[in-house]
Amino acid sequence: MIKTNKFNKTQTICGGSRGGNNRGRSSGNNYNSFSSLDQSDRFYTKDTSNNFYLSNSDHLGLSLVSTQLIGSNYNSWNRVMCIALIAKNKIGFVHGTIDKLEDDDHLLFFWFCCNNMVMSWILNVVTKNITDSIMYISNACDIWNDLLERFH
Repeated sequence: MIKTNKFNKTQTICGGSRGGNNRGRSSGNNYNSFSSLDQSDRFYTKDTSNNFYLSNSDHLGLSLVSTQLIGSNYNSWNRVMCIALIAKNKIGFVHGTIDKLEDDDHLLFFWFCCNNMVMSWILNVVTKNITDSIMYISNACDIWNDLLERFH
């Protein structure tokens, strides 16, 4: 399925099925620095309806849900995680509707911040064995799809 996002970029939606659409892309270290952004970009990310918005309470150590994924409880874990990610306006990072921006996009920095935050939230609520098997996957959608394929 193809969708155009608010940045007028065409995206293939992975929609919780197989593999993310960023496989094979270089994850690179091409992060744009926050200081290179103009004031309108900084204001843009303070809009709470924006997918790139992070509140002061969002941090890498946050456990979004009290249920830890052990494998056999995947369906209930998935449901509570989806509820939490929808509440945080970050469900698109795991469903693939917020795809990685192009390397020259001035908002790429915000995509990396939010994608890494969502990956951290997932890693915080799975067992150590599961964490060890997914921690080197480079984006939240691919982690989500890996867990779906293994445990659903």
